[in-house]
Amino acid sequence: MNLKFNLVRFICAAIYLLALTTSYAQLNIPYNNKGSDGVFDPTNNYVIDLSAATTGNWEDLSTVPGNGVYDATKWAVIFKFSSVNIRPNVTITFKNHPSRAPVVWLVDGTTIIGGSINLSATYPGGDTTEPGPGGFRAGRKPLVYPNINSGFGPGGGYNGAGSYNYGNTAIIPLVGGSGASAGWCYYDFNIGGAGAGAILICSKDSVTVNGSIIANSQGVFGCTSPGSGGAIRLVASQILGSGSLQAYGGTQFGRIRLQAFSVSARLSAFPDTVRVDPTPLRLWPDSNSPDVRIVSVAGTVISGDPRASLDADGSDVTIQSATAVDVVVETRNFSTNGVVTTRIVPKYGNAFVTNASFVTGNTSLATWRVTTAMPQGFAAIQVRGVAP
Repeated sequence: MNLKFNLVRFICAAIYLLALTTSYAQLNIPYNNKGSDGVFDPTNNYVIDLSAATTGNWEDLSTVPGNGVYDATKWAVIFKFSSVNIRPNVTITFKNHPSRAPVVWLVDGTTIIGGSINLSATYPGGDTTEPGPGGFRAGRKPLVYPNINSGFGPGGGYNGAGSYNYGNTAIIPLVGGSGASAGWCYYDFNIGGAGAGAILICSKDSVTVNGSIIANSQGVFGCTSPGSGGAIRLVASQILGSGSLQAYGGTQFGRIRLQAFSVSARLSAFPDTVRVDPTPLRLWPDSNSPDVRIVSVAGTVISGDPRASLDADGSDVTIQSATAVDVVVETRNFSTNGVVTTRIVPKYGNAFVTNASFVTGNTSLATWRVTTAMPQGFAAIQVRGVAP
C-alpha cells in the first residue's frame, strides 16, 4: 500500500512540474495597424464613446487613437490597443454607437482587468431602457391599457422577458441580448428591460481578469420584465486571474466563451462557459456562412447599415399607403428549403411574424418576398432564416 501511495504522489508531482514549465506561443491576430489605438490605461472611471469611432474597414488605422473603427459589414466597433490595463477600482462603461454595435478589442500585447468592464443594459429615464452595446432595446412604456409593446432583437419578448439572441456557442457573430416587452403591471404601465451588450477581447499574449466583466440585462426594479443576458468572448494564449465574468438575464442568460491553451481554474463565470483551444482563430463569420438581409421595403432599397431610430428624427423607409407592401429579402449560402420570416415590431404594439415566400435563386443566392400591411407609426423589421 505504501508503495502504491508513493508512486501516485510521484506521478502527481511530475505532472505538476511539467505544467510549471509549459510555455504558450503568442496568438497570431489577423489584422493590420497593430496598436493604432495606443495603450489603454485609464486612471479613473471611464466612458468609451462608441459613437466617436471612424466608419471604415475593420482593419483600417484608427484616425484618432482611442476612438476605434466602426465596420458596418462586421457590425462592430473595433479597437486595436497595444496593451490594456484596467486598474483596480476603475470601471469602464460605454456610450452606444448609433447602430448599437458590439465591442471588439484586438490587443497586441497583454490585457489586465483589475477593475470592471460593464456592458450591462441601463435605464437612462423616460419610457424605454438602453441596451448594452450589441444588445437590443425593450418595449416602450404603453400609452393605452391593455396594450403590450414587444421587445426588439431576435429573441425579443412578446409578453414578458426577452429570450436569448438565438446565437451560437461560438459567439460568431458577436451579438448581445434581446429586449423584453412592456405592458400593464400592478395598476400601472411598466417599461421593458433592454438586453445586455457583447464584447470580444482578443489578446496576443494573455488576458488576466482579477476584477470583472459584466454583461447583465436590465429590469430588476418594480415589475419590469428583464431583457436577456449578453455575450463575453475572451481569446488569448492564456486566460489568468481569479475575477468574475457575468452574463445574467431575467429568465434567459447570455453566453460566455473562453478560448485559450490554459484557463485559470480560479476564474468564476456565470452562466457556465465554453472553454476551448484558441486555434484556428476566427474573429468573424466565414465568407461562406449563411446570411440573410432585407433588400427593400415598398420598393425602397435598404442601406446595408440601417440606423434610423423609432422617433421623429428620421426613418429608413416612409410608407404613405395603408395597403400591403412587399418586403424583399436576400439569402446567401442558405437552403431554399429553409424558412425565412420577418418580424415586424411596432413602436407601440405587439410584434407579428410572417413567413416569406421563395421567389428565385439557389443556395448561393436567393430572393424571398413577404407581402404584408404595415402598422401605423414607427416600426422595425427584423429578418431571420432557419435552415431545414
